[in-house]
Amino acid sequence: MVCSLLVLPAAGETLPGGNVSPGESTVDTAGTPEVTETETPTVTPTEEPTATPTEEPTVMPTEEPTETPVTSPMQFQVSTGGPVSLFDGTVTLPMGAFPQEASNSGKSYAVMNPTPLGVLHAVAESEGWVYNVTDKKYSAKGIFLLDDVDSYLNDGEEWSCYVNDVLRDGFSKSDDGLNVLQLNDNDKVTFCYGADSDLDSATAIINATVDLDEDDWTLALIGARSVVLTRSDFEATLTGMPSHKATGPDHKSNTWEGMPLHYIIGAIDDEKYGKSSSAFNSDLAEAGYDITLTSIDGSQTIFNSSVGIDGDGFILGNKCEGAVLASNDDRWPLRLVGSDVGSDLSAKGVVAIQIGVEAGSTPPPSKGGTTEIRVVKYAADGKTIENETTVTYQQMEKDFTVYGGENGVRLKFQGPTFDPNDIWNPAEDKNLGKVDEVVKGTAIKDLCDLVGGVPEGWEVQLAASDGYKAKLNYTNLYAPLERQGEAIVAWWTERDGYVPGYSGGMRLFFNTTDGVFGADDMRACLAQDYWHYYSSGGIQYPSAAGVSNQKIATIMIKIPRADWNLTLTGAITQTITRSYFESGKACAMAGHDATWTDNESNVWSRMPLWLLCGYVDDMNSHDYGTNCFNDDLADAGYNVTVIDYGPDGVKGTGDDFSAVFNSSFIKRNNNIVVADEIDGAPLSKDGDKAPWPLRLVGSALTKGQMVGSIDEIILTGEPIVVVPTGDATISLEEGWNFVSTPKQLADGKNTFAVFDTVDTADQSILIYDGLEQKWQIVVSADSFRPLDGIWIYADEACTVPLTFAPGGPDLPPAKNLGRGWNAIGFSDTQPTSAASTLLSLGNHWTTLIGFDAEAQQYDVSIIRSDRDSHSDERTMEPMRGYWVYMTEADTLAAIGA
Repeated sequence: MVCSLLVLPAAGETLPGGNVSPGESTVDTAGTPEVTETETPTVTPTEEPTATPTEEPTVMPTEEPTETPVTSPMQFQVSTGGPVSLFDGTVTLPMGAFPQEASNSGKSYAVMNPTPLGVLHAVAESEGWVYNVTDKKYSAKGIFLLDDVDSYLNDGEEWSCYVNDVLRDGFSKSDDGLNVLQLNDNDKVTFCYGADSDLDSATAIINATVDLDEDDWTLALIGARSVVLTRSDFEATLTGMPSHKATGPDHKSNTWEGMPLHYIIGAIDDEKYGKSSSAFNSDLAEAGYDITLTSIDGSQTIFNSSVGIDGDGFILGNKCEGAVLASNDDRWPLRLVGSDVGSDLSAKGVVAIQIGVEAGSTPPPSKGGTTEIRVVKYAADGKTIENETTVTYQQMEKDFTVYGGENGVRLKFQGPTFDPNDIWNPAEDKNLGKVDEVVKGTAIKDLCDLVGGVPEGWEVQLAASDGYKAKLNYTNLYAPLERQGEAIVAWWTERDGYVPGYSGGMRLFFNTTDGVFGADDMRACLAQDYWHYYSSGGIQYPSAAGVSNQKIATIMIKIPRADWNLTLTGAITQTITRSYFESGKACAMAGHDATWTDNESNVWSRMPLWLLCGYVDDMNSHDYGTNCFNDDLADAGYNVTVIDYGPDGVKGTGDDFSAVFNSSFIKRNNNIVVADEIDGAPLSKDGDKAPWPLRLVGSALTKGQMVGSIDEIILTGEPIVVVPTGDATISLEEGWNFVSTPKQLADGKNTFAVFDTVDTADQSILIYDGLEQKWQIVVSADSFRPLDGIWIYADEACTVPLTFAPGGPDLPPAKNLGRGWNAIGFSDTQPTSAASTLLSLGNHWTTLIGFDAEAQQYDVSIIRSDRDSHSDERTMEPMRGYWVYMTEADTLAAIGA
């Protein structure tokens, strides 16, 4: 059932006539964008390099949209010897999408209005017909097949579609599919019913002329129920219900107006529906489901509800800087913005929202923690259960030693440091509050001993109720290092009491001697395969907190699997280990995991091929909270080659086997998968063509395309821009940046050509000559030297790799500074205090000022021999530039070579 909303989120009311004749709107598109040129950084040290940002185009509507009904009465005219005319008239179609249910599967999909299926849907809504389409070929071809219209059934006779008198057969050519072919204004769409596709022999016919309203739109909402939200309903809700309106920024600091995403999702996340914010099912969102935003160009943005969408940090905006988006704006009709929305999630042109909650789905899992744990010991085959038992938290407290005693013990896990120069932080003085609880718990080894214990060399998997797993080995349980302490599952906290009130329980903690299990402890105590990372800005930060699995439901004792590596080669190169692949596959809430059942009822556990491609299609390998797969590159077209190196294990020899796919075929196609398990067990190593460790499978593939024993996946083609690697990386933020190289660069890579890939918005790269007290413009051929502070503008955030020169007999760098302000660089790869760095200047320097590119403002100054916030013991950082004020001319010596 599809509902059309008048007010969102209020009780759904169905509009008469559905979407056949949506309202018209008149928009003034004559507005001219005003652009102010970006200014050059000024020499005055008290002023920052100023940049007046380019303004967004401002387009003001001249009047509110008005609804103009179009009458198109159903006509049943019978001509002697000719077909029955079921409809012959004009159909007005808005832009945007509507929900379409497949009659065979019951699944719903978003379909664009300006398609032949959109025409049929509009006519059927107008005339009160029922029509049926199937998704039998959707997985393979992305198309629907039309079975029935009203009483004209696919039974001896069938329906065909013509556009402008040309037969369009999606079965033969998917681009001609009913839901794929894009229509233009005044196109003539004909559906004919007969024994074949010949118009002359048709027994029934539908003729419709398309009137495309390019200023109107509908938003398709698909979840536990399907809803059509029209433009007029959306705008009326914002006008009539101020509580449903919010403002927020985009990632470029423009101010937007629109509706919080949670209000919209509240209309479809369950069968309950009301006028207040309580319509949004926060329990279900916290449990986690995927949210897919489809844009008007067909691209998709996917993220998980568990990131927290219940506030105003996620807004579906229709106004930017006070102006309603115009239809010729590439962000029209709606854009996802807000304080919690990064550039990778800021989908534009949104016309459909689908959530991973299907009609008739079961209620969300309880917010509470698990109250019992199933302990299972498997045989060596990894499948046969040797022994198992289930233990409640009450039994744990009664029958076993309680770690934490009567009042509990305070235990912490360290999160990522977000300091590229101190990722392991042995001092344990950064981000210690990621996990911080006073707990009581039970030793995991005591629970394992109930089923026979853990043999040496075996491992224990701690599986959460959502399927996510953390792993420990024999040593971690039976002979832990002192800095790790006893591994326990906590079932009580001082904050929340017992589970299920303790919503994160039962949870893994380490009863460490100092109360903190940090990143350096993780490195020292846990096997490398068990380490956890948090990816941000292209850096993999160790995060001990990621080891602390929550809501543990099952403890599984198994023999470890053999290790393997998968090489991914594209814009960057990544090596995926078995443990990393398994941890990603276990991340069901991020859409990484699924199963596929073949025609012999074997169940394959896997990760979609497109997701692995997303690790290396550009520089964003897998930053947390981002959409790593680049749809634009996939649309541009590149090749994906899946390779088995063959029995000799050597790439490029005669026994290699491979299959090549186009990116348009693998794009978000969950029916092309890389599997590492079959029926819960690792793939076989036996036989001449053993599939271990990975095999490409799926319903979209032929048998000849199912590559086994995969060693490498390679992305090639013009859209894949190989990112050069280097010894260090300069990170540029959007706007002005003040940077430097910490060491001398290698020959051929020691000029400003290293910045050639940066979009500088036509701004020059600048250095400041302190001897002459003037700015100088540099060009690509000029030398990029240590101790030079460089000003460079970036139109968007990016990185620049640096390759250092090999060591040799050269003198360390030095730079002559003049009286007054000088722009300098920092000359080491490790942060060092300003006092030590500028020691060669004696007492001839007074003030040092750095620049925060992310905030686009200067740092608090450093003053020689000062204390507190201006102390010269504050550090200077690699790759940054600084202003230094000199009372006398002097020479700055590098502190590194």
